[in-house]
Amino acid sequence: MEPREAAKLFNMLHYRYFATEYPVRFYSVEEAAMLLKVKPETVRSYIAAGEMGAEIRGDQYLISVDDLQDFLYTQSEGLHYHSTRRCLA
Repeated sequence: MEPREAAKLFNMLHYRYFATEYPVRFYSVEEAAMLLKVKPETVRSYIAAGEMGAEIRGDQYLISVDDLQDFLYTQSEGLHYHSTRRCLA
């Protein structure tokens, strides 16, 4: 994953988490893969390698928002994505 793309996703998750009244607390492997634009097998390999944190509940992994943000932060190599807003007046 490109560092800039990881930084952009990190910020998107951060703002989505704090902007909603009832934020999503956990993502399934399939949901995390959809957000990261990778295959679910890739997310499972990140978890198996210890690059991404996850909890096992029943027979599936659940990835917390914090674990996903930590993963994206490490993938972004510390870059911070700042979008600029323009006022069209």
